[in-house]
Amino acid sequence: AAVLQKRKVGLSYDLEKTYLRLTTEPNWAKVRPRAVLKMALKHVVDKYRGMLESPQGRESRRAYAYVNDQLKAIRQDLR
Repeated sequence: AAVLQKRKVGLSYDLEKTYLRLTTEPNWAKVRPRAVLKMALKHVVDKYRGMLESPQGRESRRAYAYVNDQLKAIRQDLR
């Protein structure tokens, strides 16, 4: 007989979250559900575009570091 596992759903509604390498099971209060992750991805892309368009934001290393961190956090919450 197959055992069905109930999928856990995150509870966080933060659009931005710093990536943190997990060494234990995730705290579901800090994991974002898929609907929030979709909004977070749009937020990151929009913010990145704004960073590139502003005169101060043309510092591409800073913009890249921000996007890289946010995308890793999104990917982590998808697991």
